[in-house]
Amino acid sequence: MFPLIFIFFVLVGSIAFYSPQKQSLRDSTKTTVLERLLLSKGTLLIAALLVGLAILSFEPTYYYINSEYAHLFGYSQQGFFGNHYYFQPLTSFFFHFNLYHIVANLSILLPLSAYERRVGTLRFLKVFFVSGLFSSLLDMCFISPGTLSMGASGAIAGLWAGYALDRPSLTNTEWMRNSVLVVLLVLFLSFFQSVRQFDANIAINWIVHILGAISAAVYVRCFSLKSLPT
Repeated sequence: MFPLIFIFFVLVGSIAFYSPQKQSLRDSTKTTVLERLLLSKGTLLIAALLVGLAILSFEPTYYYINSEYAHLFGYSQQGFFGNHYYFQPLTSFFFHFNLYHIVANLSILLPLSAYERRVGTLRFLKVFFVSGLFSSLLDMCFISPGTLSMGASGAIAGLWAGYALDRPSLTNTEWMRNSVLVVLLVLFLSFFQSVRQFDANIAINWIVHILGAISAAVYVRCFSLKSLPT
């Protein structure tokens, strides 16, 4: 349990003292620790939920998820169609296979507090849920029988797409061009991550990453912000 709690407080400390401000990753405007935490409450809420569920679902060693929880809350064709676990596309992006899996996703989530500060907590959480849910649902068309999938990376890929594309000033041409670039970047990073993965028994689901980015890109364009929060 200690490694998971330690990881969470490292993330909180990073946001409190080093996190970027709401306009960009390079903005250096001074704020208090409390203001930084409040501006990043959506990021912290997601991180707390992921860590809390990992503590509850992992084996006593707190390195791997309990197999029963994995097959119940991760998604698979057998679970969704065979066992009628229709909640799996929703629960799957809150659970992780092992300690490295959740650490990797939390480290990618950390700088996205910049996106939350730009568009607001509610918008940030909506993009996270839409990306996670639709990437899981759509992945049912691609996942191989007998394969189990879980993890927040599809939702987090959606947040990265939101960071790049969720801007009222983008024209349709700019949105299309940037969407293609984001998907290519997500594909490249997924390939790079699969090459250096630490557990040979767990493959990187690069399709769900792309589906998460595409889901977010479509969502932020269909429900475009009229203006940015102040």
